Amino acid sequence: MQPSGSRLSELDDPYFLIFQDQVPWYNTHMQILDELEIPYDQVTSAEMPTQELDEYTVIMIPSTQSSAFYTTFFQTNG
Repeated sequence: MQPSGSRLSELDDPYFLIFQDQVPWYNTHMQILDELEIPYDQVTSAEMPTQELDEYTVIMIPSTQSSAFYTTFFQTNG
């Protein structure tokens, strides 16, 4: 059986994707990534259905997202 696509290794540099509609009370996750100079992209739940995930080593969903956010998430990810 052949691998389904490119595989990332724990040795790769981290590259975060943040799905977020609302900024959490303490927006420390982005501050920490910025301080550590870790690259990240941020997209909204409306972009979930078309967002490519293959290039990311970490996908983050911060707390304090709306019910609509999670509805979109579950509809997109079955």
